[in-house]
Amino acid sequence: MNLTTRPPVTASPASPPPQAAIPHRLRGRLVALRVDAAESLHATDKSVVLAGRWHGKPIVVKLLVTDDPYWVQRFNDEQARYARLNVTPPPVRIARLLHAEEGLTILQRLPGTRLGNARYPDTVAADKVAQLLDTLDQLHSWRPGPGVLGDPQPITESQLVRHTASGQLTTADLTAVTGLLERMRRDGVGTRPEHGDVLAANVLAAVDGPAGLVDLEHLGRHTPGIDWALLYLLLGPGAPAVRPLVLQQVTRQEMQVPFALNLMLLACREWSIHHGWGGEPWETTRPTLRGNLEHARDYLHAIAAANGLHA
Repeated sequence: MNLTTRPPVTASPASPPPQAAIPHRLRGRLVALRVDAAESLHATDKSVVLAGRWHGKPIVVKLLVTDDPYWVQRFNDEQARYARLNVTPPPVRIARLLHAEEGLTILQRLPGTRLGNARYPDTVAADKVAQLLDTLDQLHSWRPGPGVLGDPQPITESQLVRHTASGQLTTADLTAVTGLLERMRRDGVGTRPEHGDVLAANVLAAVDGPAGLVDLEHLGRHTPGIDWALLYLLLGPGAPAVRPLVLQQVTRQEMQVPFALNLMLLACREWSIHHGWGGEPWETTRPTLRGNLEHARDYLHAIAAANGLHA
């Protein structure tokens, strides 16, 4: 994950970005394609996501409503990723791409119920988290051929510079992170498939069987542990049972070092994103964000000490 780029479109429900109207051209394309899209699932100033039916099948339609070149490229990249996944699907439940054209994507709609709608849900059922961890384990074990997931996105020094400059990483934190990053590289820890954005809203829990994963914009080859770190930070505050389950996975796979790095950097990112929103959303989430930073910092320094690194 490259944390030096713009943050994901996903926003906190407490601070939704302004919603944009669907451009006339895209409305015309929906009519021409005979898409019956009657339900709005999500809307920002960048994209609108609708649910409906197409040729009698349940679908999700994603519409790009900005002409900003950055988001146009992101949208195009996501379409290309879904097309590659149609050819080389992962061993988990994801939506198939049904149709793609400029600014418009039609996907299969997966059955299931969202784990939650908020970025920091108040509660999540432990059995559904266990179901999700099993699904992620299958994804993380997947070994697709070259090019399916694009270029690797490991942790880089530029991320450390950013969070040090913004004040989230202290001198002691930076020493620990730098030392663990060097240790991880010496040990040959590379990248693996990770969803990269496992918000509760991006997980569809099933009555039984594997969870479904949606919003694959950030699916790629990342430093191991991004998915676990996000679950720990986003679901952990409202569902304390999540954290022991995550740590069991980390320990079982002996991924303490990459997990510690991801946990610290993502806690810093969450602080920066919410601080940028300011106002009531910032004041509401600040205690949670501070608690997450403290958890991440404690874990980071414990792992650094266990590896013979001292500030």
